[in-house]
Amino acid sequence: MTATRETVGVLSDTHLSGPTPEFMAMCEEHFSDCERLLHCGDVVDLSVLHALGKRWTVEAVRGNMDMSPEAVKALPRYRVLQV
Repeated sequence: MTATRETVGVLSDTHLSGPTPEFMAMCEEHFSDCERLLHCGDVVDLSVLHALGKRWTVEAVRGNMDMSPEAVKALPRYRVLQV
């Protein structure tokens, strides 16, 4: 079996009510060589993950600021990934 390499970016605590152009530009600048992003909680609004998901594969967990019914339903408290 041949191992493949995957570049993964990690971010957390975005605390945004929506994806701003400045935020998306920063992500593109810092994560342009990544295939996958791991968001480690405190997204605040799921639209941020949806916007990131248009460019990257996104895995996320719920932080203490992610308490809307939609976030609680969509985001697990923890996730185990093999990368």
